[in-house]
Amino acid sequence: MLMKRQTLSKLFLFLAVFSVLASAYAAPVKTSIRGNLKGNSIYTEISLRLPVREVSIFSKAPILADGSFTLEFELAEAELFRLFLADNNNMLLVVRPGDRLQLTLDAANLGNNPQANGSAENQAFWDFGRQYAMLSAGVDSVETAWKSLQQAGAGTDKAFETLRGRFAFYDQLRTQAVIEYVRANPASLTGLVYMERLDIDEHFGVYDLYDKALFAVYPENNFVKEFHRKVEAARVLAIGNVAPEISLPDTSGQVKSLSSLRGKVVLIDFWAAWCGPCRKENPHVKEMYKKYNSLGFEVFGVSLDRTAEAWKKAIRDDGLVWTQVSDLLYWKSDAAKLYGVSAIPFTVLIDREGRIIGKKLRGEMLTQKLQEIFGQ
Repeated sequence: MLMKRQTLSKLFLFLAVFSVLASAYAAPVKTSIRGNLKGNSIYTEISLRLPVREVSIFSKAPILADGSFTLEFELAEAELFRLFLADNNNMLLVVRPGDRLQLTLDAANLGNNPQANGSAENQAFWDFGRQYAMLSAGVDSVETAWKSLQQAGAGTDKAFETLRGRFAFYDQLRTQAVIEYVRANPASLTGLVYMERLDIDEHFGVYDLYDKALFAVYPENNFVKEFHRKVEAARVLAIGNVAPEISLPDTSGQVKSLSSLRGKVVLIDFWAAWCGPCRKENPHVKEMYKKYNSLGFEVFGVSLDRTAEAWKKAIRDDGLVWTQVSDLLYWKSDAAKLYGVSAIPFTVLIDREGRIIGKKLRGEMLTQKLQEIFGQ
């Protein structure tokens, strides 16, 4: 598992990274959501909340005895909201200025076959959500079977190979479904919920298509601007390009630059003291450093820590002896933005001329790449 900025649910990891939409540049328009909550016997209030601030209530309304409700508010820009009954009973939906949405919902589970009159975009989003959930159930079943075999100590090579094939099958179906959904809805904010499921390097064409369509419609939308920055960073970080310069203070306050290591094979390692997977990877990076440093291998650590104390303590505790820099701005780090980092550990390997020759290399992948470069 990668360390993410925040995790609100498996379905919308990507959205947790970013702030709510800016709306100051447009005049608010009267908007409404009317609904019929079938089978309701316990809920008395429904609210509309901003997805990355679950306690931030944008609008709320009472639920009447017949299950009906009416949310009325002013909205300046299209927004991805959370319609909320309880922590375990809520759903995402897109609302646009001037919408007059009519919803039919299941009180026991808002996400159970919701129906939208007046929003084909939401209906397509929810329908795809059910399709994605079914494909994900296939993936989950394989992972469960794998763990059961491991725990029982009964797994044979053939059994595990069969499970690998099943996992690849379901995962490919799920990936292709996301690609088809995004291509069919290239200017919908809802695609942001699923895009993080696609590896940006492997599926850059899909990212590029979606970014261009979405950015043309929502150039001032904060979600979209952040996504656009990520796509542009991936474009800059294409294999063969010169890695962007990083110049930040080291632990003593002296500014160190990536370019100062030109002539070396350098692993740019984005990490943090608070990142468990990063700390677990550090012993392996140390091993590679010890083995190849005399042959021209260097590591340039870029920390996303918030305090110098935590950062320096982690360096001491893990025995990291290579160059370490940080602006201590957490996810607001300029270097992280420049490199489009949305999860750590994140690595970029550059050659002696400063050109990118690998990304996201960890563990055995890093070992194999360095063996290939240094011949041992």
